[in-house]
Amino acid sequence: MIDRSLDVIHINAGLHDLARMEHDAHQIAIEPYRENVLAIMRGVLDNSDAKLIWATTTPVHDERLFLRYGRQHRTNSDVQMYNESATKIAQDVGVVVNDLYGFVMETGVEEMLSDDGVHFTEHGSALLGQTVAEKIKAVLPQLPR
Repeated sequence: MIDRSLDVIHINAGLHDLARMEHDAHQIAIEPYRENVLAIMRGVLDNSDAKLIWATTTPVHDERLFLRYGRQHRTNSDVQMYNESATKIAQDVGVVVNDLYGFVMETGVEEMLSDDGVHFTEHGSALLGQTVAEKIKAVLPQLPR
């Protein structure tokens, strides 16, 4: 159930969907992922007056990830593929996109990502939080700045 009193909903799905299982298949293949993203967006748009923001999945650092986990269960090329699909759907249904992937790439993936290649440093998390807050404020200009 969606809380109809919300002003904004900022969501993302993807990093776990694109994970590769032991047999190398994605946890959620790209076509069911597209269907799920569309259903999520439609569900929010049809059942709430909230402004919806879709956040792209942040990059992964392939080398660091492999060194930490000993296998490539996520790849940055998969992140890009899933992001392209979700972004197209968001644009088709008129949902604002917060390109966190692009932000991390521009700001410095080497500095923002931790040693595991997936999670963020404390500084990286703070920068992401600021970026999300700025996007929300841009979508809801009546909020205090």
